[in-house]
Amino acid sequence: MTALTRAYHSGDFSMTYPLARGSGALIAATGGAVLLGDTLPPVGVAGMLIAAVGLLALMQLGGTREAYAWALATGLLIATYTLVDTQGSRASNGLGYAAAQGVSVGVALSLAGLAAGRGHAIRAAAKRSWKRYAAAGGASVAAYGMVLVAVNHAPVGYVAVLRETSVILGPIGGWLFLREGLGRHRAIAAVIVLVGICVLIAAR
Repeated sequence: MTALTRAYHSGDFSMTYPLARGSGALIAATGGAVLLGDTLPPVGVAGMLIAAVGLLALMQLGGTREAYAWALATGLLIATYTLVDTQGSRASNGLGYAAAQGVSVGVALSLAGLAAGRGHAIRAAAKRSWKRYAAAGGASVAAYGMVLVAVNHAPVGYVAVLRETSVILGPIGGWLFLREGLGRHRAIAAVIVLVGICVLIAAR
């Protein structure tokens, strides 16, 4: 959470979000093959490589070193918790693990905020925007819960890369809602990532 927030503060959402999420998926796919024994057909590997080309195109766009560093650090951490949670979900019950994970993370983050002396700010923000926070939190738990169920039925690399269809929505959302420039290069990079995802789907 800290790394992702720092990435958002130091660079455009439409650059940091795709890089953080996309790099996390690719590292998780590699880790799944090396650490968890997952396998993908050659066409599936080709799909992930095509998606990687799209991510590299995003990396070549404007941004500070700090933004790139925080985004890549976020990607590495995403891959780490994805692999840990995949193993946990496969060793237990997917839905049960997802529920336990959602509760434990929520409690841990709340306690961390209180320990940092942000209790007053948390209460004020919750009073002001609790509906928005509840909607975002519910969507996040539901989305990740589906991921943890899916990894019981497919290689983690396949699930992680498909999960990053949000990489396509990130630049578009930044352009539509945050008034960030989409640009021709970012649009092309997003299309390349989409092609890689389609190839991965076809490989399945």
